[in-house]
Amino acid sequence: YYFALCFLWLMSPTLSYRFSELLETHAVNTYGQFIDENEEILKTLPPPYTAVEYYSFGSTDPYYSEFQTSAVSSGKELRRP
Repeated sequence: YYFALCFLWLMSPTLSYRFSELLETHAVNTYGQFIDENEEILKTLPPPYTAVEYYSFGSTDPYYSEFQTSAVSSGKELRRP
């Protein structure tokens, strides 16, 4: 996919962009359809461990703690990841 778009970009950047946009739109529509069709099943599944860890304990991003400490020192509200 990547190399095909690179080759297409060499021929026509506009065409390459439009093709990429079509693929992304198709992906969004497909994921949305999957969620709509399987909503009840997905609600019964437990969240992945990494998601629980991320939202419970904060990000492992090294800049996350820097952002939080700068927010506290400037009087801003803490932002959840």
